Amino acid sequence: MGFGGKLASACVLVLGLIALIQPAQAEITDGTPENSSMESERARELNCLARGIYFEARGESIRGMLAVGRVILNRVKSKAYPETVCGVVYQNKEKHNRCQFSFACDGKPDTIKERAEWGAILMHAAWLLASDKEETSPRLVRFATHYHADYVSPHWSRVLVLAGRIGHHLFYYDPTA
Repeated sequence: MGFGGKLASACVLVLGLIALIQPAQAEITDGTPENSSMESERARELNCLARGIYFEARGESIRGMLAVGRVILNRVKSKAYPETVCGVVYQNKEKHNRCQFSFACDGKPDTIKERAEWGAILMHAAWLLASDKEETSPRLVRFATHYHADYVSPHWSRVLVLAGRIGHHLFYYDPTA
């Protein structure tokens, strides 16, 4: 199947995934989506990926948001992390300020306030879930499993390989993985 075929398939899947998300779900606040009463696992995974992007990178360019989303999906594919998007995004959520993604355990309500931004991020997240890794990822994040904002310096950044920077985030991969 040529690129046009893959693109068409991705678009159809994106539209299907978006149809699963009911408008009211954009207003879900406080509480993790993995425990919500969504009807489908795909919708849950889309919601978790979109939340990860929204709370970690909503001020970034589309390229930056997609890169953060790719890191989440790269972790899902790694044996070192949970095997679902929700599992990755909310890993160690019960450990205050010691989880994988800071929004999940910072004690602040996870309230989605920017509805237009949320809608756009849902589309980006659905596209990431539906498309091929090699065709959708900036080269520098194809294998990245870590990132951090440029104003912090986490201890793990010294043992991983810096892949590059997009916006205010620095991306890393583990050469031993």
